[in-house]
Amino acid sequence: MRDVVAQKLRGQDDKLAIIPNWGDADEIAPVDRAANPFRAAHGLQNKFVVQFSGNIGRTHDVELILQAASLLRERDDILFLFVGYGGKSGLIARAEREGLGNVRFLPRQPRETLGAMLAASDVTVIPLIGGMYGLSVPSRMYNVMAAGVPIVAIADSRSELALAVTEEEAGWVLDEREASVLAGLIGSLATPGGRDECVRRGAAGRAAVLARYSLAAVLESYRQILN
Repeated sequence: MRDVVAQKLRGQDDKLAIIPNWGDADEIAPVDRAANPFRAAHGLQNKFVVQFSGNIGRTHDVELILQAASLLRERDDILFLFVGYGGKSGLIARAEREGLGNVRFLPRQPRETLGAMLAASDVTVIPLIGGMYGLSVPSRMYNVMAAGVPIVAIADSRSELALAVTEEEAGWVLDEREASVLAGLIGSLATPGGRDECVRRGAAGRAAVLARYSLAAVLESYRQILN
């Protein structure tokens, strides 16, 4: 976003400062998957859960995730879990209704279950459609990281989402919008070695939130600028 605004300021970009969004690291924390109440309540215990949650808006490439789910429909150990509501909700509901058995669609959840819901997944996919560079930063990424869950970011490699995931080693970045590439990555992660790597990268994301993307860290950034 700084790049986009700087172009409009015509040489006055020294007046720009960046303060990121933050995750609620106190309310949202990793939950052991074997004891996670959300996994138990929805029968997810024996599944590798790929989650997309929050606003299911038109800037998100939901179609790509559904295509990957279709390619992996014979893998009964992998479940694609969509939670939320938005302009593309109908696409998910139709896929589930028409028999894509590895897709589950749940409505928006109460705030008190948010932490357990985010931590219930093995990996979370955040897919932005093309043309979103400098225009969209999905704030959900910080709470996903706070939950200790790695992110598969499908975005421009220069975007804040992709940069944060790469710099913090908090997941994977795909700049190829190919369902086969996404399906191949998910299939490899749903293996013993892949699961271990998910845990490692999820822990790295949690550590990054505590160090740089907590409310305390963000308030300190404001304080320094205002002083």
